[in-house]
Amino acid sequence: MVPSGKGVGTRLKLRPWQKRILRGIYQTVDAEHRRVCRQAIISMARKNGKTALIAGLVLAHLCGPEAEINGEIYCAAASAYQAGQVFKYCKQIIEKTPELTDLVIANQLNVTASQMRLSFTPLGTFFQVLSKAPDTAHGFNPSLVIMDEMAQWKNASLYDVLTSGFGAREEPLEIVISTQAATDQHLLSTLIDYGLKCMSGEVHDPATRCWLFTAPVTDAKKNKIDPFSRKAQRAANPALGDFLSIKDMDNAATKARGMPSREALYRNLKLNQRISAHQQFLLSSDWDACNAEPGPCNGRAAWGGLDLSSVVDLTAACKLVEPYEKGQPLEVHMRFWMPEDGIRERSVEDNVPYDIWAKEGLISLTPGRAINRDFVAKELFEFFSDVELQSMAYDRWRIDELTQRMDAIDAALPMTPWGQGFKDMGGAIDELETLVVEQKLAHGGHKVLRMCIANAVATRDPTDARKLDKAKSHGRIDGAQAIAMAVGLRARGEADAPPAHEVPEGFVVPTA
Repeated sequence: MVPSGKGVGTRLKLRPWQKRILRGIYQTVDAEHRRVCRQAIISMARKNGKTALIAGLVLAHLCGPEAEINGEIYCAAASAYQAGQVFKYCKQIIEKTPELTDLVIANQLNVTASQMRLSFTPLGTFFQVLSKAPDTAHGFNPSLVIMDEMAQWKNASLYDVLTSGFGAREEPLEIVISTQAATDQHLLSTLIDYGLKCMSGEVHDPATRCWLFTAPVTDAKKNKIDPFSRKAQRAANPALGDFLSIKDMDNAATKARGMPSREALYRNLKLNQRISAHQQFLLSSDWDACNAEPGPCNGRAAWGGLDLSSVVDLTAACKLVEPYEKGQPLEVHMRFWMPEDGIRERSVEDNVPYDIWAKEGLISLTPGRAINRDFVAKELFEFFSDVELQSMAYDRWRIDELTQRMDAIDAALPMTPWGQGFKDMGGAIDELETLVVEQKLAHGGHKVLRMCIANAVATRDPTDARKLDKAKSHGRIDGAQAIAMAVGLRARGEADAPPAHEVPEGFVVPTA
């Protein structure tokens, strides 16, 4: 029975789109009649009945047709409150359903509210909610694990613990159900991306199935889709107009229209787009539209930006090269550094493939466990050796350590101090945003830079000036800081910029 909300007291009736998902999970079996699907990933906007669907699946595996002897069912969530909502819904369904209530009266179905636990004694099955990784993975033998609202998870430890125990089961099942996360590097995003490849046939893995309900940013002709249109809303909300109120959706859209600071929240929670609920600096779609490949520098005029890291973080340098022809995009070249020792551990901790990017030549590894300033100083000088560097903007923090190393190797570069507050960064990121929206950059789709841009969150001061806020961002943003400083420095000195160079014979000018 439906325990609350629209249709309370009536039988839970699956909609056609819900039936398609369940058939995709349970219908296909192998020659030995075992379920083929082992991993199901379901992503849609909020308030589309995810909790009710989870509760139904829990009870089906606890004491229904999918139950197995001594089955262990876990629902993992980011917080005790979220985990408790699933248990609460299961408990309410039991109380509203006569067949399940009879099992409780007969002491066969036990509800332990203090532990948020259900057990079914005839089969020895139990259900337990978890909100953090236990101290040890020993003893876990799950038959079903449901990952609820994984977008809110801070790390993958709980996921690793629960899925590591699947080997002892013949038909284990993992179900991930959540709105989208903010970045491509989040565990949920990597699972969705893999699942979509499986569904498209790009990867052959019949054990993985994925259903993503999201509002597209552009149509087939690359035209932007109005995020407030009914078409966009229906794409992410299969229950819209059914048990999801159109009036509530329109209210949310109206607020997002009237308050730009709420648009990101609306697009993430209501349209299920991969965007931070904070005010993300740039949309990934706008950034990706500038992924033309930059060409060789050939001594052209350029502007630089340098964001130094602390001991083990990412250090980033940007080389912003003037185009050969007026009206063509500025060309972006990047260089990143990280310490070599511990690169694998940092990759796991941040859930970002720094180690793979290093092998691909996208990150330079400095010797030792800390950023080697001598190494960076030498490579920084080489990085700018093929351009006519006008100046390089730098954060004053720890710059003395670097300039001492540069003096030691006689590698002087023209440099300009650049504050990281609203005063200096406000105009810089306004200019960067304009260049991106107007497709006047060519960055070549650099993976590390794309991660930094996707992570970047902008905050405003009372004058409406903006800066990038590391504290509110979802990961490292050093590359975004470096390119913003380079762009800001160019905008400040553009009037004195040298003329464009002659186009070399056979050179193909990048187009956005």
